[in-house]
Amino acid sequence: MVSIEQNDLIQRLAQSPLQPLISELTSPQIGNYAQDTANATNLALNLLIAVRQNDKVQAEKFLAVFAKRQPTADSHWIYDNYVLFAIVCAVTKFSLDSTWISSVIHLSLSRATQMDKDIRETLRNILAGNFSAKNDYHQISMVYQFLAKDEHFQDEQVNKTFSALWMKSFPFYNDDFLDLLSLKAIEVAVVKKSFLTSQQRHDLTIFLPAFDRRANLLAKGFTWLILLLLIVAVFYGLVKLNGVEEKFPNLVRPILFLIGVSGVGVFGILGWRKTIVKWVRNAIDAFFQFKKMKD
Repeated sequence: MVSIEQNDLIQRLAQSPLQPLISELTSPQIGNYAQDTANATNLALNLLIAVRQNDKVQAEKFLAVFAKRQPTADSHWIYDNYVLFAIVCAVTKFSLDSTWISSVIHLSLSRATQMDKDIRETLRNILAGNFSAKNDYHQISMVYQFLAKDEHFQDEQVNKTFSALWMKSFPFYNDDFLDLLSLKAIEVAVVKKSFLTSQQRHDLTIFLPAFDRRANLLAKGFTWLILLLLIVAVFYGLVKLNGVEEKFPNLVRPILFLIGVSGVGVFGILGWRKTIVKWVRNAIDAFFQFKKMKD
């Protein structure tokens, strides 16, 4: 469920340069190319559209426009994570030369905060095809994979990102770009976690029901064995007690009386069957770390 704070963020950014990114992240419809390519954010939008359309020709066209620029430390667009992300998406998606964008990212580090440095290190890892670097913002690589349909999702990273973001209060970071991608990463994670592999489907539909049935049979079998041993033990004890009753009448008679009052006999022991079955089944579940989900 989208919180009030998240709605406020979306509404506030609707009038910002990040608005096209919001549309590409939230709408199943792919946007239209911007005609004014003198603006870096418009070029970034066009690159994301080319990525979503799987149009390498258009991506190369807009990257060529970018590459004509001679960025310096005073070029404002090199510090825009949205612009850098869009370029990295296109270069990685279509396996294009990454020399130019790598140099731009390196140049942008001169005035970067620690958060920006971490974001750009993540972008570098995406360029290198490394989607599982330990200290990355994995939400960035997850959104790249979603947009480019270049999926290398790994359960560990998806689960780690989802768990970390789910437990954080919003806004997650002091960065609108990272917050937007984090919201999308949560959505991607939910979808990916709901899809089952063939092995998981087999486990869910075949293995688990079979295990449940056989565990019940095993619990019942063990229970009858335990009951039989208890009955044998009680009869053996009674025989022994009767054998020594003449020698120790004051000791044996109270014991026999207590046994009779407590109902410890064949029918009494059989009455414990359901409780013992439950105990045995719980022990089997604990041993195999099996948890039966409630409907």
